[in-house]
Amino acid sequence: MANVTIRRALGLGLEEQHFAHFFGNQPMSLTKFIHYPPTPPGHAGVNAHHDAGFLTVLAPGMTGNYFVATPHRVITTEERLSAGYFHGPSLDVALDPLPLAARFANAVAASPRHARAGLMAGRQETAAGIADMASDHKPSVYGEQLWNYFDRSYPENMALHHG
Repeated sequence: MANVTIRRALGLGLEEQHFAHFFGNQPMSLTKFIHYPPTPPGHAGVNAHHDAGFLTVLAPGMTGNYFVATPHRVITTEERLSAGYFHGPSLDVALDPLPLAARFANAVAASPRHARAGLMAGRQETAAGIADMASDHKPSVYGEQLWNYFDRSYPENMALHHG
């Protein structure tokens, strides 16, 4: 992982240890075993979203939208079991945009896909009619972004434990 983050930092014109500093002293990793029941016709089992790990941290604006994760959803005709590993920074890490060089910022401005990349809307926002990936809310720290993910993805558990 260290070599990958060094190459990404250098590729963006940042200091070699930029992402090592960004991840903080207590990086947050999560492994999930996921059960997807068959999806009813015409619906998604999981609506459009970015995963809440490191790539998602980059997607909503930490790289000025230069690296944008692909929104995806889960649709399956048969029961599906999956295991996922998600790696993110410390929960208190500030989600400030990276200081992008002009060539990267200009590339974002020239790409409608990158310029319009939004954040995963929260449960209250989707209930109010905001599209799955059209939130204007910008979490200030990674823990807030992760909280939004859990609130939208597991509303019954959140209501039960965090009413």
